[in-house]
Amino acid sequence: MEKKCMHSNSIGINERPEIKRWIPLSFQHVFAMSGATVLVPLLNGLHSSKALFTAGIGTLIYI
Repeated sequence: MEKKCMHSNSIGINERPEIKRWIPLSFQHVFAMSGATVLVPLLNGLHSSKALFTAGIGTLIYI
């Protein structure tokens, strides 16, 4: 018999969290994207605008 590990903190793929949980998760995403898309190019001597542009293009391709 397979044992399922389902925590109360997990959100399913087709589930939408309630608003009091959705807002902190959105801020977490903004901080993670800022670090990955702006800080890393600046630390490597690249232009952050190019990184933001290519991230936007990648998002449009994904959609």
